[in-house]
Amino acid sequence: MAGQVQAPNTCSTTPTCRENGETTQWGKVAIRSLSCKRGTGMKVISRTADPTELSIPHRSRLYRLKPIGAKTPLVESMTGYVGRLAEAYDVPVQVLFRNELGPLLARPQLYTANHAASFLRSTGHAINGKDHLAHDTILALDTLLGGYDLHLHTLTMCAWADAISSHDLVRAIRAWCPVCYQTWLEAGQTLYEPLLWAVTVVTVCPVHNQYLKTFSTS
Repeated sequence: MAGQVQAPNTCSTTPTCRENGETTQWGKVAIRSLSCKRGTGMKVISRTADPTELSIPHRSRLYRLKPIGAKTPLVESMTGYVGRLAEAYDVPVQVLFRNELGPLLARPQLYTANHAASFLRSTGHAINGKDHLAHDTILALDTLLGGYDLHLHTLTMCAWADAISSHDLVRAIRAWCPVCYQTWLEAGQTLYEPLLWAVTVVTVCPVHNQYLKTFSTS
């Protein structure tokens, strides 16, 4: 009968079939090509996939990179997360902003490479804060990541919006704890930038009781 496939005689009654490297059971999915093996013999059979049988998972625009330190005092910062996301694609951060985030943020400053780089140097730190840019960045990334709940708001100070002032809330320059980095490096862990390091009033690492180092990104 057209559209149906009979199992080869050389296969068991419920053969294990492989499609594109994934093992499935016969008849469970729409299959373009199957390989059924018994002993050293192999037969290949094909049929046209029925679109009604296909179950295509939702695809995100960008890779769903998992934030580091979620639900801990050393949760990753939004600037650090975006930096790691750009690194995963092997592109500069300004390119990720210009090509992906820029159109969703609707900010003309991000529409060219030079403007994007200048915008990030002068204003990029604000995505760690709790104002409009932080909120808009969360929404843009949520769209690009397919709506998957990564708790991106915890990478900013938005959770504290009703409790603290936004004035001088986050640093415009980077800060880091050398001992944390050395410890993570020796342990083979991913190096990242905790949100706590971006908060202006935090000057000492709470883990190692060491003053944070800083330098200007301009």
